[in-house]
Amino acid sequence: MKILHIARTVTAYAPARFVHLINKYTQHEAKLCQIKDFFLGNPHNVQLIKGAVALDEALEWADVLHFHGTHFYERRVCKCGPGKGRVRIKKYLKKPHCLHYHGSPHREYPNRYMIGSCKILLSTPEMLSIFKPLRMVYFPNLIDETSEIYKKREIKHAGNPSICHHYSMHKSKKDTNIYEKTSNYFANNGQELNCKMLPVMKLQDALIERATHDIVFDHLQGYYGLISIEGMAQGLCVVNGASLDTMRSLSAFFGAEPPFMITNKNKIINDLKALTIEQINEYGQKGIDFMKTYWSGAKNIHRLIDFYGTL
Repeated sequence: MKILHIARTVTAYAPARFVHLINKYTQHEAKLCQIKDFFLGNPHNVQLIKGAVALDEALEWADVLHFHGTHFYERRVCKCGPGKGRVRIKKYLKKPHCLHYHGSPHREYPNRYMIGSCKILLSTPEMLSIFKPLRMVYFPNLIDETSEIYKKREIKHAGNPSICHHYSMHKSKKDTNIYEKTSNYFANNGQELNCKMLPVMKLQDALIERATHDIVFDHLQGYYGLISIEGMAQGLCVVNGASLDTMRSLSAFFGAEPPFMITNKNKIINDLKALTIEQINEYGQKGIDFMKTYWSGAKNIHRLIDFYGTL
């Protein structure tokens, strides 16, 4: 099977990771068309299709089209890389295809997700509880957790633990303001927890930096980001606000619940104060074990191939 992934943006490297996993762990072949280049690095060296001619050839080549987001699917026109070259994709939509949504659930305009009649993959399980249409299927984002880029945290047995969070221009979506208030509290009350805000940086550099900390704060929006998945792979204690619906979806998909330290904006300071080094180490090891046993990219990418067979 030949699969073409089509994305407008990097989308936290999710499309590129799926392409990488398909090519590495299955007998199938995948390619990626993406307007924006990998401005924060390309850890798996995924090659991008560039130019209208190459894209037209790839659309002709593909057996399955996997659209990340609605941008090109809605417009029926696809731009590939810089320049004015565009390809009309309407004629190719007779091929098996799907839409795939990542990130935050946009409750304010749910109808935009219901365009077309193809099956829809959701990597944010909370969206299932909002829309519940039969053609929506939960499928979590995957990473290649065995890759050397996921540097493991060094286990700490003494001293104050440290927590990190990535600065985001979308502060409301990442609860950066909550992290800042939490960080200020610990800075002004005895430094029981060392807090650091990480600047925008290349993914490889971010993973190296995170490995020097003990805890990673994702966000408290009710779902989880790729940072939570990467954090488990690195042996960090992962703090997020995963909802009951999110945990039910994860449990249904994997057959077990991931070891997130779940909190909310009212509890986060007390929950972090109560964490011991031993508990942090336990969370970290459970995360590594969960990734290896359940959330393994090598194991679960075959489930995506099976999904393509239903289109």
